[in-house]
Amino acid sequence: MMKFTKFFLIKLLGTLFLLSALITTRSVSAFEESQNTKLTTSVTTQAFESLRFNPSRNAPAKVESLNRSRIPAEVGAVVSRLTAKVGKIVEAGELLAELDCRDFELNFQVQSAQLEQLKIQQEFEQREVKRGEKLLKRKNLGEAELDRRKTILQTTQAQALAQQASVNRALLEKSRCKILAPFAGVVISRLASEGEMIEKGAPVIELVQTDELEVSANIALSDEVSFVGANQYYLEANSQNYPVKVRQLTAAVVDSARSREARLVFLDKSTLPGVIGRLVWRSPTPHLPAHLLQKRGEQFGVFISNDSNAHFIAIPEAQEGRPIPILDESQWSGAQLIIDGRHGLQDKQKISIKK
Repeated sequence: MMKFTKFFLIKLLGTLFLLSALITTRSVSAFEESQNTKLTTSVTTQAFESLRFNPSRNAPAKVESLNRSRIPAEVGAVVSRLTAKVGKIVEAGELLAELDCRDFELNFQVQSAQLEQLKIQQEFEQREVKRGEKLLKRKNLGEAELDRRKTILQTTQAQALAQQASVNRALLEKSRCKILAPFAGVVISRLASEGEMIEKGAPVIELVQTDELEVSANIALSDEVSFVGANQYYLEANSQNYPVKVRQLTAAVVDSARSREARLVFLDKSTLPGVIGRLVWRSPTPHLPAHLLQKRGEQFGVFISNDSNAHFIAIPEAQEGRPIPILDESQWSGAQLIIDGRHGLQDKQKISIKK
């Protein structure tokens, strides 16, 4: 009887031990499953292609004309006619104003008459020299007399050349009575009136060139790198965009503004001189929105979905608060970036994606 009781107790203890081990194993599995559920974070994702963008920067800009001239009178005279009115668009060589040219016309006639007189005198002296040469051969004229005749001819020829210059000058002064546009442009103001006596060099018309325009913009030193590296520029003015290209970034810094002046030319259509707007340029490097940037340890980067895990990709070029540059876009093709739930994530952490 005692043997049977002992055997029964041993059997009972063994059974209780097996039950205890089974319960413990199931508890541990349930705990582990609970912990795994706790470490799995629910997130949303978005494709890289739908998030990428090329950021733009801008600076104040103004359309400048290469020439803004106060066209002067090149001779002193009375203004007889002003054909250019304020706002008129003129072509190069078009008449702007006309001066009273009667004095210059008379002077041209006098100089021309004197030139004609010298030509007649020159022809006579040439005949005298030829006759002298014939007489010298016949021994009817001395060499001294022939030399005298040749000297007189040379003097007359020199006088004729000087007089021809006087005629040319008189003709030039006469032509200056018509004030012509040196370039195509628009009349900004009339600085003289009809009937007014003006001195030589006095301005008559103010003209702004319209076919040679440039955009002037002051580029801050902090924007210089992005400006130089951009591949697209345009002037934004009056609700329109005007494509431009860089002609020159000046090699001098304006101390007061800590900027450099950029000069750009229009590629196609242009606007009016004096127009103020914004110069906009776009970076050729794709970027991601700045709010996606996370910091883990000493590195900045973003999280992407890799199967059922979060994967942290460090981006050394990233700066806090700025769009995130992506230097090699090919490595990001098809990537799904984690949007909601990215805060607090760790690399290789389990995730579940919300549908």
